[in-house]
This record gives sequence, structure tokens and C-alpha cells, in this order.
Amino acid sequence: MDSSELPNSTKETLGPSSVIIGRSMLIDHFVEGEDLYEEEESSVGDESKEKIAIYELTLDRLPDWYAKINSLPEGYGYSGGVARSLMLEVLGEKSPHPRDLDVVAVKSLNPDISLRDDISWRYMPDDTKRGHGVKIETNVADYMSERDFTINEVLAIGNRLFFSERALVDLEHKIIRPTGFEMYKWESYVSDEWGINPRLAMKALVLQAEFLKLYGKGSVEDIEEWQWDIEGMPPFELALGIEKAAQKGVGLRFYLSILDKGNIKRENLPSGVTLDSLRELAHYVRKTMLRGGREPFEFSENVFNDEEQQLDRIYEHYADLANAYASSGKIKNLNSREKIEY
Repeated sequence: MDSSELPNSTKETLGPSSVIIGRSMLIDHFVEGEDLYEEEESSVGDESKEKIAIYELTLDRLPDWYAKINSLPEGYGYSGGVARSLMLEVLGEKSPHPRDLDVVAVKSLNPDISLRDDISWRYMPDDTKRGHGVKIETNVADYMSERDFTINEVLAIGNRLFFSERALVDLEHKIIRPTGFEMYKWESYVSDEWGINPRLAMKALVLQAEFLKLYGKGSVEDIEEWQWDIEGMPPFELALGIEKAAQKGVGLRFYLSILDKGNIKRENLPSGVTLDSLRELAHYVRKTMLRGGREPFEFSENVFNDEEQQLDRIYEHYADLANAYASSGKIKNLNSREKIEY
């Protein structure tokens, strides 16, 4: 059965991953971190170069929140939180509203590259200010081969969803695990063990906290125990994790996770799990940075307040922005729709 036989429904809720795979098209394969394999050719054998399948699913109906921002031109699509949330919708699950929009252009899908800068500033202004605008990928396989976590091996382009089976399965079971690409590219600074960038370790805990809040389950797997040692966790990365978690309204769950992992000694913090505890943790990290001769991390104003309503307002801002862009006349909607009304 191909994707044209999908049922018409308000939302695309196909059920378990095995059913979704059965209704998707196998379009290609990728090898994670293939370029890095070439660099490490002498130490990595052919047997390690697993070919991972890429599937495509066409959605007959789009969730309302995605329809609001589905105004990118041909060949441009969403990665990161938008693609993950859309995949969760396909699984029939409640999905978090993505806080940020991450846009990519896939050359094999014929994007107009002259629109790149305009799209970067309109959809990703903060990232673009830091020099990280729309990324150009050669094809879907190249995009898949360099993801950080398996759950991010998902790409949403219009009403087409590209994904790996392991992304689908890990999202179904709420598992956050780093990809081989991240393992290969990170040169461990503790002994000769493989590891991942400490920033990704903190990102994994933030994602876990989000899953626990929404679904009551979430686990981090395939990250070695040594990576949770406080001596191996740069304070800036810990501070960034606190900031991101607090912004997403999961600061206390993140706080519990880092205590559980042993990043911070309990005697350095007040007892109990409260916002005061989280503020004290932030203060502790700032002091650690000062003692190490580094400029302390500047946390956002009101970062430790209840962020739920703020997240809704931020999302509506992105929806307004996308709507205005679709109405500007500079691009045509991928699905040739009129101005999005909501």
C-alpha cells in the first residue's frame, strides 16, 4: 500500500511505527557520518558501514499548527522540532509546539537558492544573526547522515515527511540516543573512549524532560556514564542546558535529571525540587565559571518563571511571520494555497 491510500482524517494518525512503515515508500539509504568514515578508513571496517533506510510518507491532512507555517517554497523544509512534532502527530500523539523554526534547502528537490537569505531572516532571525541561517543539503540522504540524535532523522517538506525507521521507533518509545555520526566526529577528551559533545549530552536531558512532561516517559540511551561526571561537563554547557530547559517549561525535570546523573553534588544545592533550587543551581554554575576565570553565563530575564503562556505567544509570533511571508508575493506556497487563515 502506498501513501496515496492513506485515510482522510482530521489528523494523520496511522498508529504504531510498523503500520506507518508499511504505508510509506522506501526511497533511499544513508550511511551515518559517511564522510567521517572516509577519514577514518584505516580504523573503521566496511562491516560497520550500516546502510539505513529512508522512507517517505505523504500526508493527506496536516495538523492545524503545521498548516499555519507550511508556506515554504519548493525544496525548502523543516528539520528539528517541527519535523519531530509532525512525526509524533503521525504516531497519533500529542506533539509539542516547536519553539524554533529550523529550515533547510535540499538541492535535489530544486529549491530556489536565491531565496535563502530572505527565508533565513524571516524564519530564523536569531540563528541568522549568529551566522546559522538556512542550511543547504545536497539530498535527503546527506541530510540524514549528519543528524545529532536518531529522533532528528526526520525532514518535513510541505506535506511530505522523510524519516528513518529508527527515528520513528525511538520517537514512538520516547528514546533519545546520539547517532554514530556524533560518536565518530567527537574526539573524546577522557581516555580513548568514544563520546559526544557535552552540549549534546545536555540537549539530550532537555529533550528527555520534555518527553517526561508530555508523555510520562522518556529515556536517554547510548551515552557513556563518564560523560555525566561533573569534571567532564563544562559549566557553560550545563548553564545552556538550564537555560533551554527553563525556557521550555521543564526546568525542574531537567534539574532532577542532572541530580540523578550526578552532574551536581546535592550538598551544593538546597534540598527539595523547587524553582528556588533551579535558581540556586544557576547561581552555582555562574560561580564555577567565575572561579575558572571565565565570564559567567548570562541567563535570560525571567527565565525561571512559568513559561507556558510565553511559549504560546512565541509560537503565534512564528505563525504570524510565516503567514505574512506567504502573503508577500515573493514566493509561492508549495501546495499553491491561498493566504493561510487561522
